[in-house]
Amino acid sequence: MLKITDTTSRHSRAEDNLIFDPGFLLFIRGKYSIKDIKAVDPIKIQDKFKLKGFTFGNFVTQAERYFFVYKIEKQLELLAKLKGSNNLGFGKLIIGFGADGKGGSLAHFNPSTLFINLNRGRKLDYKGILQGENSFVHEYGHYIDFLQGRKEKFYQNFASEGLTIDYKTRKPILRGSAKAQTFQKFTAIGTSNLNYMKGLLDYTNATYLRSNIEVLARLFEATISRIAHTTHKDYQRFFDDQYSGKWYLSHDQIDKSNAKTLAKQMLKV
Repeated sequence: MLKITDTTSRHSRAEDNLIFDPGFLLFIRGKYSIKDIKAVDPIKIQDKFKLKGFTFGNFVTQAERYFFVYKIEKQLELLAKLKGSNNLGFGKLIIGFGADGKGGSLAHFNPSTLFINLNRGRKLDYKGILQGENSFVHEYGHYIDFLQGRKEKFYQNFASEGLTIDYKTRKPILRGSAKAQTFQKFTAIGTSNLNYMKGLLDYTNATYLRSNIEVLARLFEATISRIAHTTHKDYQRFFDDQYSGKWYLSHDQIDKSNAKTLAKQMLKV
């Protein structure tokens, strides 16, 4: 497991020697503070939120590592506030940046290693750095869905997989414990919406997009972002709110459902 370490001097702190090139400074200007970025302490963050650790790819610069941890810390802070507890990683979760990228994806969750990796994006101009600012929250939705699913007795890996929809009545059919059913009720906000599910058929990866697992994760990231931009505005700059296309339910659809309440309950896995 890689950690942010001092690679410049045995007698100075790594953050005192961070080099921010002009492109990176332009990227963060007006939105993030260099002072705040330098102040992050990855070990304290790891301990506070009960993470197993952070890991980084070989081509991720020291400045980018600090920036990544800074943003992840703020997203973890909001999740912890909503949960009412700092125990988000359960001592099992590893978070990576540019460490295990997959082509065509912004991030992925590996259930076998309980590892969330966010792809670094484009190397030269920083336009792709942490592209999709809610990718971590999306993958964290997969993480808690998986943790709950493995506790159940219906022999499926994710709690959301226990959900089926009666396509005549559009009503959800739930399975498993009350906790698992919370995940399924949340997923059903999307899967029982006929127009939303039909819209996903326009994409070549429709089968994946329409799966319970992916519907839950996209609704979870959109819901947490909506919370950040409505009732926790101190965090809104750490959560993208520019959803477009048919992949996500609209703000209005989220606000009129009980998605926010269910999302908070899911965090208490």
